[in-house]
Amino acid sequence: MGQRRRVLFIDDEASIRQTLPPVLEGRGFEVVSVGTVPEAITAIGQSQFDILISDLNIGEPGDGFTVVSAMRRVQPQCKSFILTGYPDFESALRAIRNQVDDYLVKPTDPEELVATLEQKVDQQQRTPHGPLKETSQLLGELQSQISRWLIARLRAREEFSGIRLPDEEITEPVSLIVAELVRKVKTGTEDLTPQGLMSAAAYGTLRQQQGYSVAMLVAEGHILQHVISKGLQDNLLRLKLSTVIGDMIAIGEALNGYIEEAVRAFSRAALPHSA
Repeated sequence: MGQRRRVLFIDDEASIRQTLPPVLEGRGFEVVSVGTVPEAITAIGQSQFDILISDLNIGEPGDGFTVVSAMRRVQPQCKSFILTGYPDFESALRAIRNQVDDYLVKPTDPEELVATLEQKVDQQQRTPHGPLKETSQLLGELQSQISRWLIARLRAREEFSGIRLPDEEITEPVSLIVAELVRKVKTGTEDLTPQGLMSAAAYGTLRQQQGYSVAMLVAEGHILQHVISKGLQDNLLRLKLSTVIGDMIAIGEALNGYIEEAVRAFSRAALPHSA
């Protein structure tokens, strides 16, 4: 294999850090092994590596994406490989496969891993990632997926079983919420726009007419926030990480403000019926 290739290996399981690196070293690799994201970021800043092998979920779900993104920015020539212990997550990994050089499902066969590294380490560096996207841009692109995920989660919740609405009657007002969140993140404004306030009020009034309770309205907002977070996390490698944390905070604040205004409108719409 020629010169010894330097490998940064990240896994929070001590047993794997004790067993896999010696196998790689026996095949001619030089391995630096760490167990946390901060340790990995420090190593990336201090040393040059040819290969990154990262567990997908180091401490929190998706932490491996953060490490891959950091390596891609600091050492773009480094080949990146993701390990996952969840075979049922393979479909999602295939969707991001063009963001890394390969992935393997744990427990991985050491010989298979070595063969993969030896095959791909000398391949010409590819540039499949394309330009990184702003959070607002990606959120707009994910709008149809967010609607589908929301419907699936709502249909699975018992408290929504009595709401016999077509999917489009649920997702249409939600699409207006997402559009307002996109505007909020894109412009950086602190408060909802007048259009956003009107949209929130209309949303709350509509849900009251459709038979929601206030608790269901709030729950729908929480579920929407969850699926938005999931969509951004699944596409983390496509985002500009320098702004994503602030953008996520802004999204949460805007969504909370939207739901608060919707609840006020819901309560006003309910008043005549309680007289």
